[in-house]
Amino acid sequence: MKSLVRKNLFSDLDLDFTPHPVTGDISRKVDAEAVKRSVRNLVLMNKYDKPFKPQIDSRVTRLLFEPATPLTALAIRSNIIDILTRYEPRASINDVVVLFDPDYNAFSVSVSFLIMNSRDVSTVNVSIERFA
Repeated sequence: MKSLVRKNLFSDLDLDFTPHPVTGDISRKVDAEAVKRSVRNLVLMNKYDKPFKPQIDSRVTRLLFEPATPLTALAIRSNIIDILTRYEPRASINDVVVLFDPDYNAFSVSVSFLIMNSRDVSTVNVSIERFA
């Protein structure tokens, strides 16, 4: 009887462009790491960051210049849920928590989600800060 070997379900390029230690080619992220990297990239995505797709915009960095209130945190949370729902079909969002960190004048974002065809809950933590 033939045994089924599970191949990697998801695969993306490693955008750090680190070479593979054996082949020297660009490494890749697979499965959960690929989806986590994609979620992180979408949260930080600005308009025109993705060539030929200017409509992909999380609108999060624009909200960093608003007063740090619970309404700003709610708007950031709403924008993150919107962009992940539209552009990341491999992830099903469980929760998005946005907290303001006054010491660093930044927002701390934690996104927890289920990866398609998996039972494991993954979490991505992103710090969003404005640069002068």
